Amino acid sequence: MKIDAKANVGRYARVPSFVELYGNGTAFVLGNADLVPEHGTNSDVGLWIDRAGDRLGVLSRTTAFASWVDDLVQWQYASWGQARADNTARARILGVEQELRLMFGRWGRVIGQGTVLDARGETIGVATNNVAEYRGLLAGLASALERGVEELE
Repeated sequence: MKIDAKANVGRYARVPSFVELYGNGTAFVLGNADLVPEHGTNSDVGLWIDRAGDRLGVLSRTTAFASWVDDLVQWQYASWGQARADNTARARILGVEQELRLMFGRWGRVIGQGTVLDARGETIGVATNNVAEYRGLLAGLASALERGVEELE
């Protein structure tokens, strides 16, 4: 029997892709030139167990992982089929993956795999999929700031 434990921690940054920034030229995938790069920390811990045998072999791979992301680039979908990438202020993603393989002799195999995710994001208020409404709101708030408005109802 062979048992391995593995662990990893790292920081990363990802700039928005061309399609996320400029769309794909259709009315269904809209670009967002205001996207900022996402950055965060990823970590994972894994346990691998292998037991080989002439009649029965077992292979198990279990991995727990976590990500903490600032300015996550995420696609927002409208009910009419339109999509637009936006930044989510903060996100936390936790998960576990499991793979189990049973080998019966030389020819029999049963393989099962599964993943469980718990992803949570932090945004500013209620999100809208209406791009025109969103941009209008931002333009109105910017105009109010320029005029010295200190309170809105």
